[in-house]
Amino acid sequence: MESYSKYLRIGKDVATLSIWDIVGQQRFDVFRTMFFKGAKAALLVFDLTRPQTLNKLDDWHEDLIKNAGKDVLKILVGNKNDLVDLRSVPKKDAVAFAKKINAMAYIETSAKTGENVNESFHQITTKLIERAKK
Repeated sequence: MESYSKYLRIGKDVATLSIWDIVGQQRFDVFRTMFFKGAKAALLVFDLTRPQTLNKLDDWHEDLIKNAGKDVLKILVGNKNDLVDLRSVPKKDAVAFAKKINAMAYIETSAKTGENVNESFHQITTKLIERAKK
């Protein structure tokens, strides 16, 4: 489990994101709900090469809603899109899951190449700033 801060400039606004990378290992489940409390947004990340990671997000999403509230912003992120030959989660399944959980977007990324990683943070931060200004 790691935490760090990320600073993003969106137009004239600067946002400071406190990011908790809560790994999917069962031994960290007890901490997960603690970190969800008070969250304004979440990037729900799964591995495009391992369907069980998308299935596990059902439980994570339920815990997120219980602890952060139903208005928490969410983006569903399919990671490892660089591993095309190993992909085992069809895009249609991921899009359907994103709709099911009312995610504001579905984005495919590669932590290895960096593809769309910043875009996922940019999209959710833009929406957070819009909400804060209302």
